[in-house]
Amino acid sequence: KYTLMYSENPIYDEYAIPKFRSGNDIKVLDFYDIKRTKLRLTDLNPSTKYYIVLTFHSRDGGSSTEGIEVQTGVVDE
Repeated sequence: KYTLMYSENPIYDEYAIPKFRSGNDIKVLDFYDIKRTKLRLTDLNPSTKYYIVLTFHSRDGGSSTEGIEVQTGVVDE
């Protein structure tokens, strides 16, 4: 499965223990269809930095995690 997490605050630090921060501000989505390659996040605020973390969980119990930071654009009024 894949686990996608995102927040306006950092979530993941590969050098820390624990590596993942917990909190009510983190949105978590689990996907069991590993062929799914696209997802649209629709509840993001304009002009905001987001931290997005994707973890792949293998059947043998292993996992691989990647994180990125993205900035949403400005909405014209």
